Amino acid sequence: MTPEAALRNSILSLVSGGVFFTTVEINGLTKPIAIINQIGGISTNFLDGSKPSKRHLRYQINVFATSQLEANTIARQIEDTVRTTFKAYVDGEAASAYDETSNLFGTRQDFSFSYDS
Repeated sequence: MTPEAALRNSILSLVSGGVFFTTVEINGLTKPIAIINQIGGISTNFLDGSKPSKRHLRYQINVFATSQLEANTIARQIEDTVRTTFKAYVDGEAASAYDETSNLFGTRQDFSFSYDS
């Protein structure tokens, strides 16, 4: 399974509106939702050019809900799930967000973890 699919599957039960990648038109969707963005990671390189056995990945997970309290609560549940499922490093506390187009409240938080290549 790809790391993206594993990450999506691990948090899917926490957001009734679904988990999406990169971007989605959030108007008209059931809320809450989560959006996963791959934001890089630390590459492992060997002088002989061989392929590493692990990738060190970094993802941002955004949550959108009808209230900031709901978004914060779900973000904390996602943090607990990602931390334990992937032994992830949490790259900081969740930051609040607001989407003026949809009038939704949200959070964004970054995670780093290693995954088999």
